[in-house]
Amino acid sequence: MHRDAERATGERITASTTQATERLALAHQGWLKEFSVVMHRRYAYPPRHPSRLAAESVALAALDLALTQRPEITMAVTKRQIVIDGGYSDLKNPALSELAERLHRQGIGTITIRAGITHPEFDRLLERMVHTKPQGDAEDHDDEPWRDEDDEPSLGPHVGIEMLSYDGLALNDELDDDGRGPDATGDRLWRELAQLALSGWDGTDGSGHAGGGDSKEAGTGRRASAEFASLSPTGEFMTATSADQLAKVISQRAADSRFAPAVLKAMLRLGRHTRRRGRSGSGALAARLRDVMQRLEPGTMRSLLDTELDPAKQRVLFLQGVDALPFSVVLDWIEAAAASADQSISHHLLRLLRKLASQARRRRDNGPDEGGEAMRVAARQLIDGWTLHGRDNQAHTNLLERLASYDRSDTPDDGDDLAGADRLVQMALEIDVSGEDVLAAVDHLADNRQLATLLSFLDEIVTSDIAGPAVQAHLRTPETLRRILLTEPIDADGARQLLARCGAAHADTMLDALAISESKETRLLILQRLREIGDGARDAIVARLAGSIWQVQRNLLYLLASMPTLPEDLRIEGFAKHEEPAVRVEAVRVLVRMPARRETAIHEALGDRDPRVIRTALDAALQGVPRRAALRLLQCLQQADKDSDIRLRGIPLLGQVPTATAREWLLQITLRRRGLFRRWALQPVSEELLAAVRVLAAHWGRDPATATVFRLAAKSDDATIRDAARVTGAA
Repeated sequence: MHRDAERATGERITASTTQATERLALAHQGWLKEFSVVMHRRYAYPPRHPSRLAAESVALAALDLALTQRPEITMAVTKRQIVIDGGYSDLKNPALSELAERLHRQGIGTITIRAGITHPEFDRLLERMVHTKPQGDAEDHDDEPWRDEDDEPSLGPHVGIEMLSYDGLALNDELDDDGRGPDATGDRLWRELAQLALSGWDGTDGSGHAGGGDSKEAGTGRRASAEFASLSPTGEFMTATSADQLAKVISQRAADSRFAPAVLKAMLRLGRHTRRRGRSGSGALAARLRDVMQRLEPGTMRSLLDTELDPAKQRVLFLQGVDALPFSVVLDWIEAAAASADQSISHHLLRLLRKLASQARRRRDNGPDEGGEAMRVAARQLIDGWTLHGRDNQAHTNLLERLASYDRSDTPDDGDDLAGADRLVQMALEIDVSGEDVLAAVDHLADNRQLATLLSFLDEIVTSDIAGPAVQAHLRTPETLRRILLTEPIDADGARQLLARCGAAHADTMLDALAISESKETRLLILQRLREIGDGARDAIVARLAGSIWQVQRNLLYLLASMPTLPEDLRIEGFAKHEEPAVRVEAVRVLVRMPARRETAIHEALGDRDPRVIRTALDAALQGVPRRAALRLLQCLQQADKDSDIRLRGIPLLGQVPTATAREWLLQITLRRRGLFRRWALQPVSEELLAAVRVLAAHWGRDPATATVFRLAAKSDDATIRDAARVTGAA
């Protein structure tokens, strides 16, 4: 019988694990990829740019196709993944991971799109996705823990965005300038909580209503509210009696669907504020919030949570409570959340959580808890594993494993923790041992910009045969290397040293970071290292060319141009005709290195409309002007502006085009007629004039047609002109 039960439990765990790791459907991957392209174009191009408009049209068409199969699509955003219909995007897909990271940084939690979306709605959605930032006004509705789609009416009936604010972001008006002194914002939030709880309360039996009732009841409620608030001039609750009374009011009004959401938001707003204040005085404030919540009658917290009926918004609310509330009441919150979501939680698990929570560090200001961050992470993972539909929960097993490895080093109390990780790694290398604690300390140092120090340990302690290779291998794993390279601002010195230890086997990871990073400094570090690796990274670079956005294609072509050798079957002619000039420039630099394609590349580049491409072709022609490009070179110089960079680069090349047409044009830009008798004279001294005189002297110095130039140059008072005409001694 026990074996049957164990087998059934194993089957449930397997099913739950499969569901939790289900890959995103291919149909969704297609339109999300186009979404990623559009986001890049929005950042890179101004409005109405053809490239931007074309990408938006393709993305909208792909989205319409997906909506024909499913009338409504809700996309949830995590830090590195996108979730649709229980399917998670692949962490190894750089385009989708980057899209998730961008949206997460914008504070976007979910995006809902319905069939029938119009182009204006799509445009407003993209604009909101690009420019939305997490709001910071505690008094506005933007700071509410969870929001309805009706809060975004400007997007249209077919689009909705929900913002998440459970990351504990500080609000501008909730911190004093110096982070010390009286907590005026905390006092205000307490008064708001009291007024909200007591608004409409009749003051006798604790029963109340959100609307305040008739005038007689409203008057009674106002008197009770005033009497209650008068216990403290600032609205703070400093006695057990006041905490008991407030808890009693909330308990008796918890089932009111109009009252519960507002009081929950007020509690979470206050909780987030106390956590942001940290050691600057919020310990007592958090303790008062804890006292009120611990005095709530049994079942009150569940009643408050039950008023939110939408499962997705309910999950967001659960996560915000874990992040904002004092940790001593978070376990009660999880238990109530599980009951509200119809999830089962082991009593043994809760007991274990409570024991670990009781050992969390106390704040130096005697606050209620400190050092519970690892516990909060575990709680969030538990809630993240709920499906909100079934009672089988594999997250219990994963959570227990997380708790088993719980260590206070995950919850830094002050700067000494960094030094502790430093010493731990150094000792591990000296005694040559490794393990999870050592690797966790390695991550801690890397995340706190101490990578250079860590690498110096590896160089100094060369006798480590176990710990040293283990640390080196851990730092070079795709996940760790990618995280280090994508941290902004980047630890440039440490990243440069780490990249020097990476070779061709890590080219794919470096290229992933190159495609995602928005930091120019990071991209330059990666480009430099890939150039040093050379041919070892060539195949990985070529493989990414076709499917990348133009900014990445430009960087990849730049790398190819610096490779020691190029594949004979490399086909990049299409990039030489790309709509972006920067891509064409790099493509020409690659093509001119291939003997069979050099002449054609220079010939076509000289006819380009962008001066950057023309300059690239002129630089390449220094090694020899192709015969078929001679006429185009002359035409290019004739059309260029006087004294322009193109002319200064191109005029010396006319020496390789010894035609009468080239000679005549050089004479035109060298001589002019002046005075009453229209006598010949040299043009005013300029770099262009000097370049033309040098070419004439070098290649047509004995030609009678150029004699006038050299005669006038010999009589010139300007020494630079005389020197230019002496190239062949013709003067």
